[in-house]
Parts: sequence; structure tokens; C-alpha cells
Amino acid sequence: MRICWQFSILLTILSLTALNGCNKDQAPRPSQGTLDNPSFHVMRGKDLLDEQRIDAASKQFDLALELKSDYAPALAGKALILTLQSQQLGLELKNAAELLKESENLLDKALSKASGPNEELSVQLLAMRTITARAEGEDWIDDVEDHFNDALEVFKDHSDLRASKAEPWYHWGQSNEKALRFEEAQNAFMKVLELNRGFTREANHAMEQLNKIVRAQPGTRHGLGLAMIDQITRADMAALLMQELKLADLYGRNATPEKQELRFKSPSKDFVFLEKNNLERPLASDISDHPLREDIETILKLQVRGLESNPQYLFFPNKEITRAEYALMLEDVLIQVTQETSQSTRFVGDTSPFVDVRPDAYYYNAARTLVSRNIMQLQDKVRGEFGPDRAVAGADALLSLRLLKDELQRYVRSPSS
Repeated sequence: MRICWQFSILLTILSLTALNGCNKDQAPRPSQGTLDNPSFHVMRGKDLLDEQRIDAASKQFDLALELKSDYAPALAGKALILTLQSQQLGLELKNAAELLKESENLLDKALSKASGPNEELSVQLLAMRTITARAEGEDWIDDVEDHFNDALEVFKDHSDLRASKAEPWYHWGQSNEKALRFEEAQNAFMKVLELNRGFTREANHAMEQLNKIVRAQPGTRHGLGLAMIDQITRADMAALLMQELKLADLYGRNATPEKQELRFKSPSKDFVFLEKNNLERPLASDISDHPLREDIETILKLQVRGLESNPQYLFFPNKEITRAEYALMLEDVLIQVTQETSQSTRFVGDTSPFVDVRPDAYYYNAARTLVSRNIMQLQDKVRGEFGPDRAVAGADALLSLRLLKDELQRYVRSPSS
């Protein structure tokens, strides 16, 4: 799979080279229908981008450029595509740099080729998204603001476009959110809701996430960064538990000397353990080069349920956490700190209140425990769904950790006690 998408990106680079060299002499292809026009293809490309279907969106922008090689919104759309492709995991730095350079060239060309208010507005909006996706340099948010203000200028002299006025405010909110400027982001999303001209559902969702982040009060830069993502990985969760919850210290305070020796001693970088056959094995064989290795190793030493290595000593650091797994982790923390071992079977044998969780599911008791204590919320309160297979968003993880910390305050002894 990795070879396939890398080959796809290589083809993208080669096709762009050909596009730059031949478009001046190549005649546009004939339109094959009323909707086979540059404007329609750009609209479809933007819709597909919102669905995270990058390759399909790229094809739509290509179709627009085949009809009109200097169509500014399509050029801006391709610029955004290239920036997103440059961020693929495992992509060689040289290829990523080439994609970013070509993205800059296409965006500059788009800005210079925009003709008329519709094209100008479309290009400015795509420029905001491209610079936000790139987020390079200390003043990138200022560049986004310039394009945001340019987009608003278009509306002043073209009242017929005011139905689209919510879109720049929505993207401006997204940009501020990524820049960790939460107050500015909330103000922008509120403006979207006031205008009530599209993007209201997206703005409402963004406001809910921001409110969770504000309530969670993440204490580290790492926590703030994770608050922005939709799906937390196992490696990120390990780091989050260590940094936001200070898990090694939290476990150690309530541990007996015997348990401290067994479970609560933080490992060094070269930590290994001996099996019965005296063969040395690492805690996990797939984290040696991972930047969060130390946090992962400590979590493995603490034996947090749901964050263990498998029998083949694989941790799968980049695998996304599900809500079922997350419930197991939080239940384990709750039990280890409170020493209420009966909590692990409290709901066994009960009828499940969740429409999507059987009472014999391995995570059932954990889900009941966390929901009953209001540390985790139902995924769908109306239907009574827990959503065990859903990914855990950063804002949700941070808020539940905050609520868990509050729950544990009375159980944690001070170091002097």
C-alpha cells in the first residue's frame, strides 16, 4: 500500500512537470457535456477534499485544467492537493520538498490568473486552506489573515456573492484553531452561525470541540497539539497519559514497595526484560526509532490495559485508538489509583444499556464504568450508542482525562504522606 501511494505521488510530480512544459502548446480538450466545465469540476474537487478523498479531488482539478489550463481556482485546488500529498507518512524529504515548491508556484500562478470576483473569491479561500495545511514559519497565520481579508473585500463590491460570506469565516476559524488561538477561532465560528449562510453544521461541530478543549485545559504543548486531531494513535495516547496525567507518578504514589519494583519503575532507553529462556527482548520491537519511544516504554512497563504489546512484541504505535480500547485504559487507571479492584466486575451480568455493546463484550464493564462516572460520553445519546469502534478524537481524549483527574484527586496521596 505504501509503495502504491508513493508511486501515485511520483506520477503527480511527473504529470505536473509535463503540465508546466506542455500546457502552453496543448489545445484544451473539448467539453463533453454541460457540467463538463472548469467551475463544476472545481466545485466537485472542493467537495471531495471535504470528504478527505484527495486523489479523487485531484482528478477533478485536473479535468478543469484540461478544459482551461490557466483556470485560477483549479490551479489553487492543485496547490492544496500537493501540500496535502507532501505530508504523507514515509514520503522522502526530497519528494516532499518538490511537492511543496510546486504547490507554492501553482498558488502564486492562481493568484495572478484569477479573473472576476467568483474566481478571486475561490482562489483566496483555497489559498487560506493551503497555507493552513502547510503551517510553516512563525507568521503563517498572518499570511492566512491577508487572504481572509482579501476574500472579505470581494463581498464589498459584489452583493450577489454574499450568500457565500460564511465560508471565509469558517476557514478563518479553522486556521486560528490550528494556530491554537482558541478565542479567535470561537469568534470566527460564532460569526458563521450569525450569518447563517452555510457551514453552520461544521461551525457547530467545531464549537463543540473547542468547548471540550477549553474545559479540558491541556497542560502541555503536546496536549494542545493533540486537541486538534480527529484520531489519536497508540503512541500519542502513551505520551498523553504520561504528560497530561503524569501516570508514572500517579501509579507510584499508591503503590506498595513490591508493586513499585514490579510495575512502577520507569525504564531507561535500553530497557529489556528476560524471558524464562533468558533471551533478551525489548518491550516492543516496532518502536526503536519512534520519537515517542520513552513514553511508550514507560506505559508498557506500567502495564496499562489496552496499551500493551501483543505476543509478538508489537506495539503498533501508529494504529488509531478505538473508544472500546480507550475505555479499558481509563478503567485500568481508575482501578490502579483507587485500588477498588471490584470495579473491574461491577457491571458483569447486567443488561447492557447500550444498543451497540453486548454485555459479554470484553470492554463492556469498562464502558459502563466510564459512562456511569460521566468520564466518557455516549457517542449518540438519542440512540444510546457507545460507539466502541469509533476513533477517539483529541478533544474528547483531553476532556475525559481532565474529568478522570478530577475523579482521582481524593485518592492520590501527597508525596510526604
